[in-house]
Amino acid sequence: EVTATLERHAYTLRNIFEVYAAATGVGKDAAEREDLMNYEEWALLWDELGFTRELTERKIGTAFAQSRMTVIDEHSKSGKSVQLERLPFEGFLEAFCRLADLKALPTEAEMEAKGHTFAGEYLNELRNEGMECYRGWAVETKRQIRFHGCH
Repeated sequence: EVTATLERHAYTLRNIFEVYAAATGVGKDAAEREDLMNYEEWALLWDELGFTRELTERKIGTAFAQSRMTVIDEHSKSGKSVQLERLPFEGFLEAFCRLADLKALPTEAEMEAKGHTFAGEYLNELRNEGMECYRGWAVETKRQIRFHGCH
C-alpha cells in the first residue's frame, strides 16, 4: 500500500525533493549538490509546511539521520561528504515515510463530518481556521492516540 501511494505521487514527491534539494545557501553547504538534500534543506521543507512544531525538530532530525544511505567506505572524502550527510531521493522518500508515520491524521469520521475525502483537505481546512485551531486538534489527536492506542 505504501509503495502504491508513493508511485501514485512520484511526480509530486520528485518535484518537492528537487526544489528543496536545490535550496542553495541553506545551511551554508560547502558541497552544494542539487541531487542530494542536506539537513537544513530537509528542515526547511517541514518548517515551511508548518509541521515542525507538531512533529518537533528532534523527530524531523531523527527521520533524516535514520534515512541516510550507508556507503561502502564512510571514511573516504566522497563517502562522508555525499551520503552520510545528505539524502538522495530514495533516502528522502524513506525519511518522508518515517515522518508520515508520526503525523497526526484525521479519522474517517472526522473527515466525513466535514465533508472531506482526503486527510490533506481536512488539515487544510483546519489550518484555514487558524494555526491555533490546527495545533489544538493535533495535540488532542496525539493525546487520544497515546491513551487509547488508536485514532
